[in-house]
Amino acid sequence: MVATDLTQLERATVAWDGKSHDAIVEVYNRYGADPPFVQSVLQLISRTECQPGATWLLKAWVQAGGRLNQQDTSQLVDALGALTGWQAKLHILQCLPFVVFDASHKQPVAAFLRSNLTEANAFVRAWSYGGFVELARQHPDYQMEVERLVTLAMRDESAAVKARLRNALKH
Repeated sequence: MVATDLTQLERATVAWDGKSHDAIVEVYNRYGADPPFVQSVLQLISRTECQPGATWLLKAWVQAGGRLNQQDTSQLVDALGALTGWQAKLHILQCLPFVVFDASHKQPVAAFLRSNLTEANAFVRAWSYGGFVELARQHPDYQMEVERLVTLAMRDESAAVKARLRNALKH
């Protein structure tokens, strides 16, 4: 992607209203097949005004079979603490089942997940529990914490959060 295309992608992510599925799919269809697409999207995630659109694009890319290499995964992990809105957090949480985290990533990912367990948005909380399940699959040293969290969630969380958690446990 040339610099002009990055600028166009940046403009498109900023312009997205966070609601129009057709509009963001059009952006993905326009840029998603370009070889440096994922690197451009990861750059845009660091910009608050681009986060909802850029994280949606990353989610669509990984769900379509795209795989992050270690450098891209490190860049994503480095950006976790800068995510501000619930939409951006949710999109990244929905990416986690498609991302392989090495040992150097597990602590920052766990910190991100813990911080979102108290999020006001139930979807973010639900996917954070699911993220812990996935992290424990990749790093069994988190299994005891996940068991404790599942017990608490099944006791205290809303029906919607419990349903998402049961789904995460099945897969």
